[in-house]
Amino acid sequence: MKIKHENNEIRMLFDSVMPGDVFMSGEYTFIKVEPLQYKNGVIVNAIDLSSGTPATFRDVEKVQFVAAELIVRRPA
Repeated sequence: MKIKHENNEIRMLFDSVMPGDVFMSGEYTFIKVEPLQYKNGVIVNAIDLSSGTPATFRDVEKVQFVAAELIVRRPA
């Protein structure tokens, strides 16, 4: 998977990010997903795009919106 994005420094609250939108927190790039219950009752609302690791963000956390193009290719 290749992630291609423009770094526009648009900071916003996590609550303002729509499911399917790509954003950064620190050095990591995430995609917001509909909240779902994970192990031990933890609610997951984002996925780290580099590792596939589930993540949880509070609605009031500031994140950096990323205008991104996600290209998924199957191995030949």
